[in-house]
Amino acid sequence: MRNKLNKVVLTGALAAALVAGTVVPAMPAFAAEDTSTTGTITIENAKKDQVYSIYKILSFKGDNTGKAGKGTYYLNGDAWDAFINTSGYFKVDDVLNDGNGHYAVTAATLSDSNAQQFAQDALKYAKSNGIGATYTYTATADGTGVYTDDKGNILDSVPFGYYLMGTTTGSLVALNTTNPNVTLEDKNSPAKVTKTEKDEESVNTYDMTGNDRQVGDTVSYVAKVDAYYGGEDYVLHDTMSDGLTFDGTVDVYFNAEKDNDGTKLSTDDYTFTTETTDGDAFEVKFSTEQLKSIFEKAGIGITDKAVHPIYVYYSAKVNSKAATATDQTNKIVLYYGQGNHLDSTTHTYTYSFNLHKYSDNVAILAGAEFKLFEGTGDETWDSTTDNAGNASKYTAIKLIKVNDTTYRIPDAKEAADNNVAKVDTITTVGTKDITIQGLDNRKYFLIETKAPAGYNPYTNIIPAEITRTADKDGNATGGYTVKGEVDNHTIKVLNNEGSLLPSTGGIGTTIFKVVGGVLVVAAAIYFVIRRKKMA
Repeated sequence: MRNKLNKVVLTGALAAALVAGTVVPAMPAFAAEDTSTTGTITIENAKKDQVYSIYKILSFKGDNTGKAGKGTYYLNGDAWDAFINTSGYFKVDDVLNDGNGHYAVTAATLSDSNAQQFAQDALKYAKSNGIGATYTYTATADGTGVYTDDKGNILDSVPFGYYLMGTTTGSLVALNTTNPNVTLEDKNSPAKVTKTEKDEESVNTYDMTGNDRQVGDTVSYVAKVDAYYGGEDYVLHDTMSDGLTFDGTVDVYFNAEKDNDGTKLSTDDYTFTTETTDGDAFEVKFSTEQLKSIFEKAGIGITDKAVHPIYVYYSAKVNSKAATATDQTNKIVLYYGQGNHLDSTTHTYTYSFNLHKYSDNVAILAGAEFKLFEGTGDETWDSTTDNAGNASKYTAIKLIKVNDTTYRIPDAKEAADNNVAKVDTITTVGTKDITIQGLDNRKYFLIETKAPAGYNPYTNIIPAEITRTADKDGNATGGYTVKGEVDNHTIKVLNNEGSLLPSTGGIGTTIFKVVGGVLVVAAAIYFVIRRKKMA
């Protein structure tokens, strides 16, 4: 391994073409040794898992002298002939042929200045005309070993010729054609995709791969594609879990982020569709021609090998299915070049907690009523009116009653639909704890608004703050804690037996107060009269 670069050696003839900053001279005669008809191609810095495709576009035939470097290139007599004849890069002799009707070719118009463009045009021609590679192989991790073509044939003897190489990096690799034993370096970097979501507490920062939301909330995403001039057919496929609903539109920026002077692309620069055949939420396609146009409108030419990112912004709503399937994934897959692909996934979590109502003598109490609020429930809470003392700080939450023991947050569509029944009271039953689903990493609290019959009400604020478990970068992991929980995210609320006598309705304590008062007055009068008699 030279210079710590992966090295792949193929037996083969010489290859042609061009890009990645190298130059190719006018086509020389193949430098063969005597009567040898094979050579080698060495690829340095081969990328792991990248598929390298080699196309033979011209044949080579040495002369009869056997001298090194003597010979002529000819048309193959296949689908490449039309490209050679019409591309304008070559001169085809109308007399000299190899004896089989394949005419001689020179590269009179192929120069350092247009060699790179030739390579791109040739690969485009191969793709649009369905021309398969003469040889294909995939680089392994260390680039060593015996490589075979796609049919399993060992590449140990390939005729001399003029060869074009394309890679799954979506660009080209330069080859030197002056020697039967040539070395090329894959100088291109493969396209790359990374996907992140915006932290709900930040304004413009997309840096989360794991986050959390309450059902009904919006999640904002950005997919970043590291693109290069000469890229071939970038296609983004976005797949969302059932608990996410795509909002329906995308915004695309080039060369910088949306909030950092990025250039917003027009809909002519890409193809967007939600009518997919594979169940994806949407697809965004940048054809080879569109990519070239995007770069050139920005003043970026073929010799520029720097990465120029493309940002795709979009959003989704957390829907009701996320209440039970609490890990919602959003996977973006980038297909590029010759069938290669990469992917990146983000996670959005929802949380829940259980409410356990009990007394010293009864394991689970029925008939207690609670209301759920977002906030901290500090001393400004007025428990006698069941209203927040500071309305801007506390938010009463309406819920959907799934069944007698399960309540959840409504999603955005349900919240806006007056025909969907919503409740603001949670009522306990005597068979099972109450579960409240679809919550976020937020501060919540409960208030008991009605005690079970025969029990004193619980008058304190019941905090139910949810705190996510994060990794070292602050990303949610799906783990969480609930303030005041005892186990399994369960909050226990005790009611004591005995009653507080009513102050309204019926005679309540009034009769006792009246009788007591009368007796006190009577005792006082009796005491005064008795003293007078004794005097």
